[in-house]
Amino acid sequence: MDKKAWIAVTLSVIGIFAWNYFYTRQFADQPVVPARTPAAPPAAVSDAAPVLAAVVPPPVVAAPAPPPVAPAAPVEASAESATESFETIKTSVADLRFTNLGGGITNTRLLDDQHRDAKGGQIQINQFGGLPIGSLSEKPGDVKDASVPYESTREGSALVYRRNTREGLQIVKKFQPAAGATTDPYLTQLEITFTNGGAQTYRDEGLFLNAGSATPIHTSDQTSYTGFDWYRAGKMLDKDVNYFEAGKIPLIGYETSPAKAMLLEPVDTVGWVAVKNQFYTTVLSPVTPKPADDLPAKAVWANRFRITPPNGTDASAIVWGIAGAIGLPPLKLEPGESRTLTFTIYAGPREYDRLKTLGHGQEEIMNFGWFKFFSVMLLSAMKLLKGWLGSYALAIVVLTVGIKALLWPLQARAIKVQKQMSLLAPKMKELQEKYKEDPARMQREVMSMQRDYGVSPLGGCLPMLAQMPIFIGFYSMLGTAVELRNSGFLWVHDLTQPDTIAALFGIPINPLPLLMTATMFWQMAITPKTGDPQQQRMFMFMPLIFIFFCYNFASGLALYMTVQNLLSVLQTYYTRKQPLPALVRKSTAAGPEKPANARVLGAGGKKKALR
Repeated sequence: MDKKAWIAVTLSVIGIFAWNYFYTRQFADQPVVPARTPAAPPAAVSDAAPVLAAVVPPPVVAAPAPPPVAPAAPVEASAESATESFETIKTSVADLRFTNLGGGITNTRLLDDQHRDAKGGQIQINQFGGLPIGSLSEKPGDVKDASVPYESTREGSALVYRRNTREGLQIVKKFQPAAGATTDPYLTQLEITFTNGGAQTYRDEGLFLNAGSATPIHTSDQTSYTGFDWYRAGKMLDKDVNYFEAGKIPLIGYETSPAKAMLLEPVDTVGWVAVKNQFYTTVLSPVTPKPADDLPAKAVWANRFRITPPNGTDASAIVWGIAGAIGLPPLKLEPGESRTLTFTIYAGPREYDRLKTLGHGQEEIMNFGWFKFFSVMLLSAMKLLKGWLGSYALAIVVLTVGIKALLWPLQARAIKVQKQMSLLAPKMKELQEKYKEDPARMQREVMSMQRDYGVSPLGGCLPMLAQMPIFIGFYSMLGTAVELRNSGFLWVHDLTQPDTIAALFGIPINPLPLLMTATMFWQMAITPKTGDPQQQRMFMFMPLIFIFFCYNFASGLALYMTVQNLLSVLQTYYTRKQPLPALVRKSTAAGPEKPANARVLGAGGKKKALR
């Protein structure tokens, strides 16, 4: 490798570590904005669990929310003067905690041992943010309006909240946990009934139904994992917490667009809304006469808020959460008229198969992207292998071996092409010297010679191109595969997180990505050179590109790439022992017939001989 290439590689490595330092310390000088709470602090709702995801409530059509007055009961003036009380519904998979201030879910505590944080505490959904799931407000994000008191009663396994407004609107919310073997245990049914108990026609401009909030689980989570999704007309749309950032030119810091205080997107219908973090989500889906129908709506809303990082982490770190709501269309009720809306609330892990059974495109929350086919296929294969082997790490290794076996013929063909190119290198060098004053002619002659010998430089790139969809599929899948949470391997504690063992000057030391990069350089060192210096320099940057993507990502991806590289090294050593391929000039095999590859189409479609 020449001096220029070494300088470029060195600068790239420095740039990568500088980016990692910036990534771990970004915005460290910003003030902490405390989490919003209706009446009780988050500590009253949670224990030592880490930052959590959010639960999404059902869309509702309700009356405006002025200070509530119950006709036959004492006036409940405001949340400040009311006493907060809690109710808990326990299911086989979760504890759902409700508050009378807002009449909704304050948080969902998952009970399965798999769903625990780094300190062993139980994961809680909607732990921070302050807006109960299912609470109503006249304006989006209005904490005071969303915290008016309700009266609660039990009806069997269901919890019912009631409230009367000054306009005579009666609001009844009934939360019914899932029951029966055919119903997903993470589902809760919400039934909201609006009744006009007054003597006049009731109208409102449409209330906002709060969908709770979502916050990261780990401080190492990428910010793009925390977001608000909605589904409309068969398509999912999403915004993560980065949406609210001011647009800036990197390094220079010049602001190209102002920061956004909130997302307020007009819509006509909504199929479902969700708040999510890396591994957990809450999805609100309307129950309609036809499962594929959307719910009439007027808008979706979201904003972000900053929370204090969990204990034991850097207090200066920026941790953003996101809250969301759905704006319902105006409601009109004649005296005595009622309207009931029914929804299902899914509050649980982001499991593709489980979300798909909900039946209205909720699996799109996984956001696998263009290579969804590969992500789903790899996830299914990995889960199947884990069931046989008892370890996700071993499942990744065996799956990698299987993928390598399928790509083995393609890789063998590529190595053969690389050897042929190395044999052709002296002839190519002669042409380059002969036509160095005419680069265009030189390029034509080189390409003509490669065609004559049936050798294409692209043949050496095919294995890399074939692996890219698989790599991206793994990248998309491992980033949100809740199944791998807390799965260890050697020094790795969690395959969904970086395998950090220490920090040097604030920069995390992650062995697997470094090992992955070393194996890539090893493979490049023993691979036959093609004779094209520019192409060689281009491939020299591939390990740097991969470490950029993998360094702070799930260690399971680096494990896959490392095993893949080691298998490629073994294959290269094996093929190096094979005899060199013969270079056969195809044009001589055609006899007296003039070879077609010695001619090209010139201007006007006329054929001209290349000399």
